[in-house]
Amino acid sequence: FERAAPRQVGETNQEPQSKPRDTLAGGAAEKVSLTKEVERKTPAFDKESAPKQSEVWLFVDNGGGYIKYGVSSSSSFELVPNCIARRRRASAHQLVGWDAEPRPDDVDASKAPSGLEYSRPVERGYVIDAETQADVWAQLLRGLQGCADRPRKVLVTSPPFTPPELEARFEEVLKSHFKFASVHWVQPAAISALRARQLLSTHFALVVDSGYSFTHVTPVFDGQPYTKAIRRIDV
Repeated sequence: FERAAPRQVGETNQEPQSKPRDTLAGGAAEKVSLTKEVERKTPAFDKESAPKQSEVWLFVDNGGGYIKYGVSSSSSFELVPNCIARRRRASAHQLVGWDAEPRPDDVDASKAPSGLEYSRPVERGYVIDAETQADVWAQLLRGLQGCADRPRKVLVTSPPFTPPELEARFEEVLKSHFKFASVHWVQPAAISALRARQLLSTHFALVVDSGYSFTHVTPVFDGQPYTKAIRRIDV
């Protein structure tokens, strides 16, 4: 036994009284308390990364095949192929985005894939060529010239297990070249789970993200991807 600490003057040995309760009522109260505690918790993405209404953010899903992007002031989004190409007979001239990959209704035979040499900044899901990626983003941002307020902050998706040095290199390009005030990274699964929570009022989601470079299976609880359980399939 440990030696009891000396009591102060006027202090007694009386234990604080607890309110009596029966077993069934106590179990129900604990269940309700736990439910309220779970509901009270706000996912980190909701609380910290969600844009304020007075700010205009740029949202970018930087996929290996296509980039999907939009601004917080609009519910619509746009697509741009995440690639550049050069004509074999005029290698000095560079084609970017939709200029490199013809649209479905494009009948220009000179833009056929057999006449172009392609280069993609994303390899196996990761941005390994920040300079080429910046060329594609330049076309992307030209498409936002009609916006009343130019976004100063950007939220970019980044797949699980991305090496921090790759994110840091591309973030430096976004801040120095495109003059973004801040860059925030988020896993695609966290955004999908957030949408599921809004529609289904569920705190858990199992997200299967099958993209251009890979497939990730990610369990998400309260907005937080459970990293130890993420599985990547090269499909």
